[in-house]
Amino acid sequence: MSRGRGRGWSRQCLPILVASLLLASAGTALAASESEVTSEQIVTLRGATSAQVEIDLDFGQIRVAGGSLAGAGMPILGGELLRAEFMDGSSHAAPTIDYEVADEVGHLVVSPSRSSSQVWPWEDQKTGCALYLNPSVPTDLNVLLAAGQATLALGGLSLTDLEVEVGAGDVALDFAGDWRSDLSATIALGAGDLKLRLPRDVGVKIDLEQGLGDVTTDGGSFEDNVFVSDGFAEASVQLDLAIELGAGDVEIDFVG
Repeated sequence: MSRGRGRGWSRQCLPILVASLLLASAGTALAASESEVTSEQIVTLRGATSAQVEIDLDFGQIRVAGGSLAGAGMPILGGELLRAEFMDGSSHAAPTIDYEVADEVGHLVVSPSRSSSQVWPWEDQKTGCALYLNPSVPTDLNVLLAAGQATLALGGLSLTDLEVEVGAGDVALDFAGDWRSDLSATIALGAGDLKLRLPRDVGVKIDLEQGLGDVTTDGGSFEDNVFVSDGFAEASVQLDLAIELGAGDVEIDFVG
């Protein structure tokens, strides 16, 4: 099913959209696949039984997945919260990881390096990171990226909350996998395409606010800017997604 959309973008989001389009037109597409892993870092739980994870980067390519889905190296161990691999084709330092535990909650922040010099997002830096989280730890995940590409393989993670905000770039969210509880998520994308991969055995509702672009899906139905998957009301587990997209297409694929 294909659905064209041309409804006006909200006034408060217009400055963000304009800035995002300027970044996109400057050539923010990065090629982390051409870079090699230059550094790795492991963060242990240190007594934490749940986690709040914030990934806040200026530009680059971000991949997030459960540790059991790691494509290379040792799988994440039970006492670890995060295994990070950084790919940097430039001379600039890898992002900084800060972590502390309070009341058995681990607070982890991935942010731009404090020691790196000024970097312009349109420079050919080939910068990226792969972040593998412990899938058994209940986690609030917040991903913020000014410009670049974000690929999140979320199935199998024990997510308790999800927020994704990208200024300019393409975003792929893969929800395929085992879900034991409901999840509410908010996704904001200024300019770029959004791909959603959803499991058929989970109920999905999407409240979509879209400025310019098309929506394609191989299942479910749209009514009054709300997408509902087949069998949503009867599903024992439900995903509730609130999506704001300034300019770009949305592709919804069901698997399983």
